[in-house]
Amino acid sequence: MSTALRAAAVERNKSVGQIGKRKGKRGVSWFYRVDVGRDANGKRMQKQKGGFRTRGEADRAMRDLKRDLDNGTYVPPSMMTLAQYLEEWKEDYVAHNVRPSTGAEYRRIIDRYIVPQLGNYRIQDLRARHIQRYLSLMLKSDRIRGTGGLSASTVRSHFRVLSEALKYAKDMDIIKSKPAGRVKPPKVEAFEPVIVTAEIARKILDEAEGTPWHTAFYMAFYSGVRRSELCGLRWHDIDFEECCLTIDRARVAVKGGSVEGKPKSKSSSRLVSLSRDVLWVLSRHLENQMEMFEALGIP
Repeated sequence: MSTALRAAAVERNKSVGQIGKRKGKRGVSWFYRVDVGRDANGKRMQKQKGGFRTRGEADRAMRDLKRDLDNGTYVPPSMMTLAQYLEEWKEDYVAHNVRPSTGAEYRRIIDRYIVPQLGNYRIQDLRARHIQRYLSLMLKSDRIRGTGGLSASTVRSHFRVLSEALKYAKDMDIIKSKPAGRVKPPKVEAFEPVIVTAEIARKILDEAEGTPWHTAFYMAFYSGVRRSELCGLRWHDIDFEECCLTIDRARVAVKGGSVEGKPKSKSSSRLVSLSRDVLWVLSRHLENQMEMFEALGIP
């Protein structure tokens, strides 16, 4: 082989990958260096890793990296912390892909719990054991009111938020794998709802008589609308002539106030028939409200 051809072959090998050795105080170690593409300015980028005991170890590691490059699964190193990533995720994903009430709950969980405990980890260094430890800690402590841990159901919601965020990070090539995929969230006991009997409902309505809450309780018991839907009702949603109301929004409480959005599902947007008794209670509530506004000087 001519000198020119030999030089060209060496240069090709360098552009793909190199293996070399170093002599240090602890003896000889091996390293590899691989081209991983070019940056925005066209400058060649390389990844180098050392500390291998043998040439074979360095070669196998380099082949794994080159396979990721060939398959398009290579993820470049990043110093981004989990806290920094979650801020981007809230802005780029949560704000546009979940209901406002759900987004508000995601932000509360992230800001109140996840970031203080895990936010300082580099996202590429986050491992399943870190998440598992976090879930265990939440089950033992960190209850805002009282002592003890959070419920299993609440901790599972934390896991769901973190898992969804890390899945998106993998889709965006920020991390190579999903560490949450190997985590075991706590088991939740089957939910057993408390049924309000007719006797209890009558007692609640009797106690609420004469208070601003009587109409809300009456609507809840006799119309079947959800609490969030009830809180989102406006007077123009109620048709007194047709004896029905329109459900097309919901309002839920969040830290610092409330948020309004669409109902829980498409089928939740609907017409609800109202009995004459419900309409009478509503009309009485409207009269009381108008009298109050007049007394306060509100047009």
